[in-house]
Parts: sequence; structure tokens; C-alpha cells
Amino acid sequence: MLKARLAAVAFVALACGPALRAAEPAASPEFFENKVRPVLIEHCFKCHGDSKGKEPKGGLRLDSRAALLKGGDNGPALVVGAPDKSKIIEAVRYQNADMQMPPKGKLSDAVIANLTAWVKAGAVWPGEAAGPAIGIAAFDLAKRKREHWAWRPVRAPDVPSVRDASWPASAVDRFILAKLEANKLRPALPAERRVWIRRVTFDLIGLPPTPAEIDAYLADTSVDAERTVVERLLASPHFGERWARHWLDLVRYAETRGHEFDPLIPNAYQYRDYVIRGLNADVPYDRFVQEQIAGDLLPKPRLHPKDGFNESVLGTGFWFLNEEVHSPVDIRQDQADRFDNRIDVLTKTFCALTVSCARCHDHKFDAISTRDYYALYGIIEGSSYRQVRFDTIEQNRRLGRELDELNAQSARASSAALRGKPLRAIPEWKVPPLPAGTEVVIDYSSCRPDQWLPDDASFGTRPRQIGDLIVEGGRVQFAERAAAVYDRLWSDAAVPPKTEADHGVLGARPRSGRSIRTPMFQVAGKLHYLVKGGGMAFAAVDGHTLVAGPLHGSLVMEFPNSTGYRWVTHDLSAYQGHHVHVEFTAGKEQEIAVAMVVQGSPAPPLPLLGKNVDADEHEVAATIERLAHGPPTTARDASIANALLEIGGSQEVKQATADYLTGRERIAKEIHKTSRLAPAAWEGSAVDERVFIRGSPKGLGEPVPRRFLEALAGNGAMTTEPGSGRLALAKTMTDREKNPFIARVMVNRVWHHLFGRGLVASVDNFGVLGEAPTHPELLDFLADRFVRDGWSTKNLIRDLVLSSTYRMSTLGDPESDKADVQNLLVHRMRIRRLEGEAIRDAMLAVSGRLDRASFGPPIPVHLTPFLEGRGKPGVSGPLDGDGRRSIYQSVRRNFLNPFFLAFDTPIPFSTVGRRQVSNVPAQALILLNDPFVQQQAALWAKDVLARPMMPPERIRSMYLTAFGRPPTNDESAACLEFIDEQAKRHGTKPDELKPWADLAHTLFNMKEFIYLD
Repeated sequence: MLKARLAAVAFVALACGPALRAAEPAASPEFFENKVRPVLIEHCFKCHGDSKGKEPKGGLRLDSRAALLKGGDNGPALVVGAPDKSKIIEAVRYQNADMQMPPKGKLSDAVIANLTAWVKAGAVWPGEAAGPAIGIAAFDLAKRKREHWAWRPVRAPDVPSVRDASWPASAVDRFILAKLEANKLRPALPAERRVWIRRVTFDLIGLPPTPAEIDAYLADTSVDAERTVVERLLASPHFGERWARHWLDLVRYAETRGHEFDPLIPNAYQYRDYVIRGLNADVPYDRFVQEQIAGDLLPKPRLHPKDGFNESVLGTGFWFLNEEVHSPVDIRQDQADRFDNRIDVLTKTFCALTVSCARCHDHKFDAISTRDYYALYGIIEGSSYRQVRFDTIEQNRRLGRELDELNAQSARASSAALRGKPLRAIPEWKVPPLPAGTEVVIDYSSCRPDQWLPDDASFGTRPRQIGDLIVEGGRVQFAERAAAVYDRLWSDAAVPPKTEADHGVLGARPRSGRSIRTPMFQVAGKLHYLVKGGGMAFAAVDGHTLVAGPLHGSLVMEFPNSTGYRWVTHDLSAYQGHHVHVEFTAGKEQEIAVAMVVQGSPAPPLPLLGKNVDADEHEVAATIERLAHGPPTTARDASIANALLEIGGSQEVKQATADYLTGRERIAKEIHKTSRLAPAAWEGSAVDERVFIRGSPKGLGEPVPRRFLEALAGNGAMTTEPGSGRLALAKTMTDREKNPFIARVMVNRVWHHLFGRGLVASVDNFGVLGEAPTHPELLDFLADRFVRDGWSTKNLIRDLVLSSTYRMSTLGDPESDKADVQNLLVHRMRIRRLEGEAIRDAMLAVSGRLDRASFGPPIPVHLTPFLEGRGKPGVSGPLDGDGRRSIYQSVRRNFLNPFFLAFDTPIPFSTVGRRQVSNVPAQALILLNDPFVQQQAALWAKDVLARPMMPPERIRSMYLTAFGRPPTNDESAACLEFIDEQAKRHGTKPDELKPWADLAHTLFNMKEFIYLD
């Protein structure tokens, strides 16, 4: 009885036990491969492994589950399911003074917790029959590829014939029905129309249908009634918000880096908004993928149709959404851990492959080698992080090219028009020879195009060369030295107020749009920079950019302003052998010029002005003759030309230099001064990383050329082009002929979100340890059509939700229910619980509080008394999140929304394509006691009471708004009785707020509110 259910809400909190979150999957093979095996290899195998036939210490081997169970001199090391009785756990906990392992130092609490959870969950050790943990006896990549279905090319199967030709509405239905008929099963009857519109509205935009939308659909009796609804929903701006939430689960989206102090990932929300816009615009999926991997390198970036900013570059924020340590002790190990997460997310998100399992050894089951892992590692290492000025980057690049053309034209005109008198005593600027053993990292007088790596247009499109026109001391002259020069024409660049900045030392200085980086190189000791002007040099050792602690402050150095070139020394001796690139940033209102970067000891001699050298009439005449054919090309010719300019040239020279200044002023007026910032990739140089022996960067094996997986792209270098290789990776990964995973994985993800279970249930793992597809022919049919249909996600969704399969009721045919208990053959629709975000958004929608505005900075998290810890935000956000949708609420790793966590929103660590769906007391408690829920119930009641309706009409309105259907007579009567009882309880009248707020609160607690039928 409804009345009983209404009354039950009052004591749910007392009946429920403590709130528990679903346990981490410590029993999964992935947990072992990522959390346990690497620890055993690094800390245990040297003494307790197969060390070239030597007897292990204490007679104990730890390189197989059997060996752990057998134990050593002190008995078994492992008691399955009982960590408190297992000697291995006792040893790592340092509980026994005579048995502390590893002996050189206790493992971190997190590692010990992982080992404990592994033992408690059954000490799963996958593939033990294949051999010990160090490696596989025989790794036959071709055989593995040949024997597993997921590596085979996508082939479009014939659409099957069916006996019941009246049921299918599409080819999809024929695949489903053919399998049902083959098993002598029948599909469920169609769902009621009210059920269908609620289902499809939540699935497509994540909000409940309004009563007006329901009425319009019910009144439409045409054959296109469903299509009309679907087209409206696909065109809604809320479509992108709904499906972006699914995508953000895959890329572990967060706006802070976690760990201690939870520092910001500045402006991360720009990536979130990029995803929403891309999904609303139905950007072809192959392009969408390419933008995430290499959007900054695409020859024709995608521009916003209205505002013209660069959309493609925003996609590369994908790389930098991971956790990060602000002051790691072992900076190279920290890089290895960060990059492992990026490889894991990259390959799971786009290919549903667990490539990170090959970090320490060839994959135990799939056609993935350790070389594959480090081939991808090198690609990631070749790029770095920046905050990109995405609003202005395209406009400013165009203006940079115009500046180059202006310079070339004016320099030719000025040099050709020079006339003057014989000169005397012209000083020459010289750099003494470099000391023996000095390594040149970059010399901007001879750098290749791929070594030119500014973050925007402020350094121009190339290094300044001898003979370029420059403005110094208020006059135009020829450059006498090649260098990377920050042009102060761009110095007024600004960002909007409240733009987020990086944490620590680097965030204290504006760097975006005023920086340039060197190629990657290996540290040999001290670095020496030949610079002019003032600014900052930051040595990004091992890609570490979060300089915010006591350990790595030496990576940043400031050098004061100067009028001439000089050497400055940056001592990186503590990082010898590490990979590094150096980023130079101009100081405020200062020019910076970088002529050369070298390393070695001692420091090079200071650059000096050479002795005055006479220039007689013949030399001057010869120089003028050369200048008639073009600008100076040597420092000597530039010196003579500048002297000629200084003593006064012809009217033609004055006109040429005046035209140059006029042109610069015109271009300066067109520069877009203000731009928003967003995390993005900064292209670097080629790095072929070496294999880490047993996954440790302390032991290096052979180098591996940058490429995609060997089983898909061969084992040779993927590209001969300079740079990181990200663009070639993006193209290879989206090549349907080379990569059958890319389309299969995406259509399977869409199927999962619409039907509650993927055709491949393990949506993030298409490998051997994943599940086989229930309908392999349908999977390939959808993947093939997805590609042929222009990679359109909206077309795919449209076809699926208009199918008879999607329209089925959740009540199946009794015989089919018995024969297909798990509904693997899809004989009916699955009942699905809404995600926490959709539940919250539905509450806002029915209460009338929902603010449907799109995009913008995140709403600060509301801080409950239980959200404590380092990095706690200084300001608590509003209880209702300003009424904005859940996707716009702040995602701080250390301060996640408790409401979302209760309903299984994943912790943003790695790819989660299939959320857990738990049923725990915390959910009932939060629906009952959360102040937000109570607040929205009161708002809903206030809105209902404001309408001139009788109580039965109000109840009907509430049911239509919350459930998409009117109440039954019994439900209406029970609600009226409940209102009267609550009025007496509160000492109020039945038409006052309190009783109706209680009813609204009760309806929020109904299963029907949080489930889709």
C-alpha cells in the first residue's frame, strides 16, 4: 500500500545501518596487474624471486600464488581471504620487529592497503599457469591476435531474416529478434507511451519530461510521433550535458589534482564545455578523438561557429586531467606513474584495452607487449603542459604571419635603398668559442623548424635572423644576432578577471602567450643560457610542472633585465641523467631574447663587443651592393647597414622604415588582447623512450620507436615526422582499417548507456579478461554503419532509440524470463537506476529551481561538516549549487560531492565506462536526511501551493511532474490522507507548506523517482 510506503519514510534512517561504499574491485585481474604485481617486482623479487637459480632468502619465493601459499622457512606467507593471518601482510605492516619487509624502508600506507585488499579479496593471480610473475614463457603476439575476436577487422554482416517481420522497426531489431527466435524466445510487449517518453527523455538529456511535453507526445497519433520527440531531444542543448557526463567518466575529469593540498587544474572546465559543445554539434567521432590526442597539431583546427575561437586545441586538455603530486621525492618515478595513468586512460577510453598492464612485462593475456607500452610512453613524453590562449591563438597566428611578411618586405626595401658615406670604427658583436665538451642544446641561428616551439605568436613564426628589422631605442635597425625574441608588440595580452592560475611558483607569473620552450634533452649538469632582457627560465625535468614544494624550487630561476646578451647559469646537477626541456618566459614589460642554450662546465666566456674594425670605402660599397639584393645576412653586414641607417640614409630608406612602423601599428591594433585560458598540450620534440626493466625507470632497456600497438600498426616507427608523434597516433588510432577497436568500442558504449548493458558487458576491456559480445554480428553491423554514416553519434543514438528493441517493456514474456534470466539476449528492456547527477537534476527540475544556463566556471562545492582536509576550499558553495545542473558543479578530487558518491559516481582516477550500481543504506539515508533534498522538497511544495488548484489536482500535478504519469485512485487517496496526518503532526492546516513539503520529500524517496522503467 502506498500509505504504508509513505509512512515508512519516517523511520528509514533508524532502520538503516552505517553508510558503506561499494568496495574497490580488488578481486579483479586489473587490480593485481596495476596495484600488486609491480610492488612485488620492485620490492620483493630480488630476494624472493627466481634469481638465476639462486636459493631465495628464507626459502620463500613470492613470484607465484602457489609459492606464497607454500611459504618458506617460517611457513605459508599467504592465507587467502585473511590478511591479518598472512605473514606477507604482517611483514609489510612492520608489526613484527624480526620480520619487516622490505628491509630498506616501509612501503607507503596506500601500497600496504592495496596488498591487504588483494589478500582479503582472494589473492587473485591471473594466468598463474603461464609461469611466474616475471614474464611469460612464450609471448606469441601474432597467435594472441589471431585467436581473440576483438583484433579482427570489422566486417559488415548481412542483416538476418526473421519469421516475425512485423516486429522489427530497423535492421538492429532484426539482429535481436533473429537470436531470440533461434532460442525460441519472444520479445516483450512495447512499453506504455508514458514510460517510453520518460525513458528516452532521461536517456537523451538527463532530465524528466515536462507534463506539457508528455501531453504533446500523447496527442500526436502520427507514425512519426516518436521521431518528433527524438529530434527535439537531440537538438536540445541539454543533450550535450547529458552525454558529456558519460564522457567525463572515461577521461577521469576533475578540476583539482588531488593528493596533498588538492591544487587546481586551472580552467579545466573549458575542457568540460568543449565536450558539451562537441556532442551538441555532433562532431564526427573520429575527429573528436583526434582533437583529444592532437587537436593542437591538426592542419585545419575546428573553430567555434560564432565566436571563432579554436575548439580543437581544447580537446588536448584530455591529457592533463590526472592526479599529480606537488613535490615528489623521486621525480622520475612520479613521471612514470603520471604517464602510466595517461596510457591507461588513452587506451581504455578509445580502445577498451588494458595497455597499462604491460608496464612491467608483456601483457599476460592480450596481444600487447611491453614495447607497445613504452612506444606510447615516448609519444606522451614528447609534449608538455601549458595554459593556452585559445580565444586568440588563431587570430594571433595570422597576425604573426603578417608581421613576418611585413618584416621581409620592409627589410628588402630598406636594404635596397641604403646610401651613405664611408664608415670608420664599426664594432662587431662576437661570442668567443665555446669550451671543449660543451653540448649545444639549441642555437637559434641554426635551429630546425621542428625545434621552434613557442606557445603562441608572441615569439613570431620563426627565430629572429640577422637582417630582420627590429625596433630598438625608438628607431628601426637591422638585427645583428639570431635569437628567439619575445616581441613586446604582444605585451598587453591579458586574461579575464578570476581566471585560474597554476599552483605554486609557476602560477605567480603570467606565462601564457609569452613563453617558448626548447626541445627535450638529457641533463648533463649545469645549463647556460645566452639571453638578453629579463624573465624566467623553468626547467621541466621529467615533465614535472607542479612546482609547489621544498624539493624542486631550483627548477625555476629568474634573471634580471639587461640591455645586452650575457650567459646565465642554471645548475641542474642534481637531475643529471633526467629528461628536461626549458621554458623561457618574458618578464613584465620586458623583452627577452634567447640566443643559445648549452650545457657543460665551465660556463662559456661572456659575449663581448669585438675590437673596432675599420670599414673602408670599398667594404662599404661592396656591402651596399649586396644589400641591393636583400637584407644583411652576416653580423658584419648588419653592423655596416645599421651605421648607414644611423648617419642618415636616403628618402627611400626613411620611407621604408616609416612604412614598417606604420605596418606594425596597424597589426598591433588588430591583436586580440584578452583571452581565456585552458589546459592544453604543448608540442615538443621526438623522444624514443627506453623500456623500463620490470617497470622501474632505474633500469633501462632498449629504446622503442614511437608508434601505436604493434598488433595493429606494425613494430616500426609510426612516423618519420619530427615532434612528439601525437598527430600520427591520432590518425592511426582513428583509421578503421588499422584499428577495429575505435568504432566497436564507441558503439558499444552508446548501447550500454541506452540499454543498461553493453553488447560487450566489459565496456572498458575488450581483451581476453573482458566478456565476449552477446551479439557479435550486431556489434560489427553497428560499428560499420557508424563509420559509413560519418561517425555521427547522434545518428547512432537516433537509430537505437527508435528501434522496437528500445521500445520494449521491462516486463518480459514469462517463458523468456525463465530461459534468459540475465536478459543477455535482450528479450526485454532493463530496469535502470538513474545516476546521482540525474537524480539531483531531476529534483531541481521538478522543484522549479533548475537553472538551464549552459557552460561557465564550476559552482564551488558545498562544504558539509564532514568535508575536511588539506586543500579545503576557502569558500563553501551554495547548498543547491545555484540551481545549475550537476555537470557544472565543481569536481575537487579531495572534496567530492557526498550525494554523488552515495549513488556511485566514480572517483576520478581512471576510465570508468560502466558505473557500479549499488544498493546501500547511504542512498536511503541521503534521500531522507540530506538538506539539499529537503530544500528542494520545500521549494516544490511551495510551487505547487502557489497554483490555484484543489488538493487532488495538486497531487495529480506532482505525480505527472515526478513520474510522468497520473496517480491511481488509491495513490491519490493515500496522499490526501498523508497530508492530513502530517498537518496534525506539525500542528498546521492541510493547505500549508509543511505537509506538502513532506509529501514532496516522500515522492523523492519513491523508487519510481530514481529508476527508469
